[in-house]
Amino acid sequence: MNNLQFFQPSRATAQPPGSSGLGIPASDVGPILQLMSQLPSPEQLQQYQNPTPTPAPVNTFTSISQEIPADQVIFLEVSKNIVFIDASAQGFKVPTVTMNYQYDDKNKKLLLKNKGGTDISGAKIIVGYTRQDDRDSTYLFDYNIGSVPYDDIPIVFTGSDGRVSIILNGTQKDLMPGEKAELTTQGNNLMTTITVSNFGLVPKSNIELKDKL
Repeated sequence: MNNLQFFQPSRATAQPPGSSGLGIPASDVGPILQLMSQLPSPEQLQQYQNPTPTPAPVNTFTSISQEIPADQVIFLEVSKNIVFIDASAQGFKVPTVTMNYQYDDKNKKLLLKNKGGTDISGAKIIVGYTRQDDRDSTYLFDYNIGSVPYDDIPIVFTGSDGRVSIILNGTQKDLMPGEKAELTTQGNNLMTTITVSNFGLVPKSNIELKDKL
């Protein structure tokens, strides 16, 4: 019986000196435990799986007061030019001109044709509209109080310092005084360009109503 190996410890379970008992050298156990201590907790993992939504940015452009000074008005100009891409398609036609307003930006002077008792006392924004159309040689200079005439260009915001937000081709355009937005489209040998220019605040004392321009 003394020569039998039956009661001797198995070599597979024998541990060499310096072993951790896990099959890992004892010298490596400390660094491994340190790395494991840096792993995120279950609560932290839950945050990563369900992150907190980022709040939508605040529209600082519209954070200003909408109260336009009572003695001033915003002047916005919309210009629409329709020209032939191939100029040879244009025949000569006598131009037709309609002049209902004139604006002098250097001196901030606005002349308006009196259209049936025009009243600007309560106006917040006046829109000048120009159109040049090479198809019939028409030149139109007209205006409206409070909205854009002839074309669907909504005014969605006006600020106390003269800033304006419009919707042009489905996109909001924020215009500070002196800024402009432009849209150009082409088709059927025509190029159409719409330009919206914000001239900012104009003193009402500089606006003159005239029976004829």
